[in-house]
Amino acid sequence: LWDQHRLSAGAHRPPGPSVKEEAPVNQYPRIRDLREDRDKTQWEIAQVLGTSQTMYARYERGANELPIRHLITLCRYYHVSADYILGLDEGKQSR
Repeated sequence: LWDQHRLSAGAHRPPGPSVKEEAPVNQYPRIRDLREDRDKTQWEIAQVLGTSQTMYARYERGANELPIRHLITLCRYYHVSADYILGLDEGKQSR
């Protein structure tokens, strides 16, 4: 076991995972923009998806992956392509 005494003595940390966790990258940068552009609350969109507001907020933050069924529902609701929601396409038009 690696102990605090060795660390304080200036020893190098053994290779392995970093202690500091990086913040999750928002995988779905546009779902918040789409919601806010339409003056909708997280609760309202969560109702459309059949999930809780808390879970929807986690999707917006990128803390949870957006299930494909929700992606499809959002595409239909906002009339945009999946590529647009995923940040792969600049155009908002659904195909």
